[in-house]
Amino acid sequence: GPSGEHSRATRMGPEVQYLGKISKALQMGKGVKVARLLRIGKPTPAMPERIRTRILAGLTVTHPWMMAVKRRLPAPWDGIVANHVGSVAMLHHGKGAQAMKLAEESSKLCYNFMRDKHEPPNAAVSPNWFLPIVDVVLTQLRLSAYLVDKQEGGLKHERAVYNLVRDFLPVCNKKEKNPPLRSLKMGLRCESSSEDLLKINLLRNTANLQSSIDSPGFPPLSAFPRSQTVTYKFYVGRIQMMEEKYEEAEKNLEYAFNHCHKDAKTNKLRILQFLIPVKLLQKKMPKARLLQKYTFPQFHAVIVAMRQGDLQAYNEALMKHEDFFVEKGVFLVMEKLKKYVYRNLIKKIHTHILHDEKQTKKNLIQLSTIRAAMKINGVDVDEKNYDEIECILANLIYEGLIKGYIAHARALVVSKKNAFPK
Repeated sequence: GPSGEHSRATRMGPEVQYLGKISKALQMGKGVKVARLLRIGKPTPAMPERIRTRILAGLTVTHPWMMAVKRRLPAPWDGIVANHVGSVAMLHHGKGAQAMKLAEESSKLCYNFMRDKHEPPNAAVSPNWFLPIVDVVLTQLRLSAYLVDKQEGGLKHERAVYNLVRDFLPVCNKKEKNPPLRSLKMGLRCESSSEDLLKINLLRNTANLQSSIDSPGFPPLSAFPRSQTVTYKFYVGRIQMMEEKYEEAEKNLEYAFNHCHKDAKTNKLRILQFLIPVKLLQKKMPKARLLQKYTFPQFHAVIVAMRQGDLQAYNEALMKHEDFFVEKGVFLVMEKLKKYVYRNLIKKIHTHILHDEKQTKKNLIQLSTIRAAMKINGVDVDEKNYDEIECILANLIYEGLIKGYIAHARALVVSKKNAFPK
């Protein structure tokens, strides 16, 4: 009866106010405000701690809550909000499968809403007013997929997310005549898609993703929020690194690092995990103050070994931190740095010869001397011939790291001027 309705409404006062804010924002076409109200992760002015606590405690599965949502929000927003908020609560309690199921429901309702023709709430509102809401819903879907795949093993749900995101893109393209699809076209395509493609090993599909963003019909990157541009540049840089396009990778990763928010230290660290190896491969040593501010013991040991031409220390550092390098996908890049260790070892030998008064031919380094230096560094080299050493030296000369030539089975003859170009 009416008294029962009144008592339920009184008990759910904060939640009714919360739903009232969502309802009002939907009526006015304020997608950004609705998105803020649906971001329940941390307490904010839009999401007071009291409501957040009740939602995470499991309020969203109670009958009064479901009835309140249906009464106060129009379709399909009642289903989108109910499923999304329920998914957030399930994720908070570590229930991956339930969180995923609810997130899928809210995502599908968003997709249907986008696909169907609909008018904006009023003439002053952008036709794409709802995109920040879709962004929040799909982010929740990704987070749920990560958890359930972690709990069950495999990448089944992350593949499902990628396929669902891919379904959204043709709907976006149909709306190309509308103002720039700020949140979705950038947020979905690069933040969701690039990360998922990298994780589920569908690197070949990233070419289509990049060509869509680089196409003339796509709004310029300057039209998007800086956070999304940084995310896009970060993933493009990672993909280019894996494709061995190191100069392009450096430009994009450097852009991401320089434009990343100064207080987002975790994100800056994440970017540096790829930027440092790419820079090292191009003979660009990170500045000491950078390594002091962002501590990377894994890279520090390799950098010291490179500078000193210490093959043994380099090999030990690579073995010690192999798991870290493999996990980050930079192990092959770190392996390629060995040529600089060899180059600096040869340079050390040459410096010793220059200061040795007994040595008359200052530009001649005996292959036997190089072999002895390698053995001291713990490198197993053939005692019968110099084939392996000559091969290493030939590659160093070819790559322009040493200027000179090899006198077969005898010596390395280096240039009298600038023998070891920087």
